[in-house]
Amino acid sequence: MSLHLNLRHLESADQPIALHDVLQIGQWLLSRKDIKSAAPFEVNLTARLAADVVEVAGESKGEVLFVCSRCLTEYKEELTVPSEHAFTKLKEIADADSEDRIQWINGDLIDLSTYVQEDILLDLPYVPQCNPGCKGLCPQCGTNLNESSCDCKIETIDPRLEKLKQFFKE
Repeated sequence: MSLHLNLRHLESADQPIALHDVLQIGQWLLSRKDIKSAAPFEVNLTARLAADVVEVAGESKGEVLFVCSRCLTEYKEELTVPSEHAFTKLKEIADADSEDRIQWINGDLIDLSTYVQEDILLDLPYVPQCNPGCKGLCPQCGTNLNESSCDCKIETIDPRLEKLKQFFKE
């Protein structure tokens, strides 16, 4: 099945329409250096018509292989991405929507894959971390501080305050 929603079919149906598909998102992520690979995302959506507004809701699930931004280790994360969109053929309804939640469409066919793709891309972490308490790498020797400690002495002093350090030694 695909993520193409035919509005005429929805208007003639007595109940909501279920849409299922599997999206390959690897090609969309080629520019991200912090993502190694991504499994296909399983998409499950439900479309229903309510007072000249088509409401589409559901979720996408998939697994992504990230590179931690702190310690550079690879880790997998299962993502569940919610999707909620509203469409109408009536321009007046879309213009009256003060929150710009309802999108005006011209035609009877909606390709929902572009909307789901956008939802997935916006849900990806901007700075992936293997865990919230990741200690990262030692800036001097490069040791992964999550796995072991190092004997490096890291002392960073603002050069403008260097004179105060000398003052306290006396």
